[in-house]
Amino acid sequence: DPLAGTAGEICVSADMAAAAAKRHGHPFARELTLYLIHGWLHLAGYDDLQPAKKRAMRRAEARAMTLLHARGALPRFGLRPGK
Repeated sequence: DPLAGTAGEICVSADMAAAAAKRHGHPFARELTLYLIHGWLHLAGYDDLQPAKKRAMRRAEARAMTLLHARGALPRFGLRPGK
């Protein structure tokens, strides 16, 4: 089993990330990176179903994004039209 010993998988929708990025005025790469961080935090045990836990998750997301940005390590994702 290729997933033996893993905590789970992270699945994101590039289309949803592109739409949200446009709606919020963010670059696509930033939005998709946030989705990946969000998924990783779920795998690490974070939950966002209760208000207090959701606030903690949002703080962790913001910290991760800040650290990546400060180190110049934000990925440069892009979408190819029609793909």
